Amino acid sequence: MASYTDRIILLDASGRNILAHSNDSIIISSNFTTNGVLTVGQGLVSNLVSKTADYTITLSDYIVSIGSLTESITITLPASPVNGATYIISDSAGSAANYQIKIDGGGHEIAGSSTYNIDVIYESITVVFDATELIWVII
Repeated sequence: MASYTDRIILLDASGRNILAHSNDSIIISSNFTTNGVLTVGQGLVSNLVSKTADYTITLSDYIVSIGSLTESITITLPASPVNGATYIISDSAGSAANYQIKIDGGGHEIAGSSTYNIDVIYESITVVFDATELIWVII
């Protein structure tokens, strides 16, 4: 007989596994919302993608690390983001001194403009989507 000590499994209405807990790990394979305090005890792992060419950010991305460039590139933010969607774009290799890194708002303004240019070596930008105003806010 199988033992289910310290094991929690949560299924959605279609029977798909969306949360599993075993030993001290919890895996969430769907959206997660908390209306209280979320405490992280030993660090946080975020989805990071490295890019050296034009790229459209996906909803599952969080950090976009720009590597060594040989030409200017455009990073496009999602066209249909949810309220509070947050992305960090960073000139991780210091390419902005020689090649423009253009951030396109995906149809929404970024601080009053349709695009934002990273043109300072090692610069990064963090943007959050405001669904009430339909704009990307730089924080």
